[in-house]
Amino acid sequence: MSEIFGIEFDKHIYKSLLEDIDFKDQRSLLSNRNNSNKIQFLIQEFPGLLTRPDFINIFSYIVEFINTTASAIEIFDGLVKLLKLSYENQFKILMSFFYAQNQKFSEDIKSIFINKCTEFQKESKPDQLTKPTIQMIILLINSFEDFRTDTFLKTSFMAFLLNKQSKTSEVKEYDEFIDVNICIKF
Repeated sequence: MSEIFGIEFDKHIYKSLLEDIDFKDQRSLLSNRNNSNKIQFLIQEFPGLLTRPDFINIFSYIVEFINTTASAIEIFDGLVKLLKLSYENQFKILMSFFYAQNQKFSEDIKSIFINKCTEFQKESKPDQLTKPTIQMIILLINSFEDFRTDTFLKTSFMAFLLNKQSKTSEVKEYDEFIDVNICIKF
């Protein structure tokens, strides 16, 4: 069907899946992973969507128009647990939530993003992220006032991403790095 109807079909299917799957009950979600056709389809097909170069554009659309009672935290945590997502893919999903501009999710996503950055810095190495993802994270940090004024994100985490020690003089280098026109194809 996807080959016949194209990307609009994919958007509709994933939007319907995210609306129909109960992300509010995480225990039930994980215990039904083998019994529910919808969950099985999501587990099987979503990784293919994640590898698409236009994933952020597609998933942003889905999140922007989703009609669910689940919070962004519940949806994000459910996807991470169900799909056993790498940090790279977790950040891609978070960026999609940001670009969706769904007011219902905006505060939750800011909180998740800061927590995920902290967790990533403690548990991982920056080389586990691709350069485009690192650039998008830095762009995201510089795009939101809440993030630009957050000392951890602005200095420690950005230095970590760029694999440098955090020094006040290097913050200017990051700003110059971001000021260069970064073209991100959505």
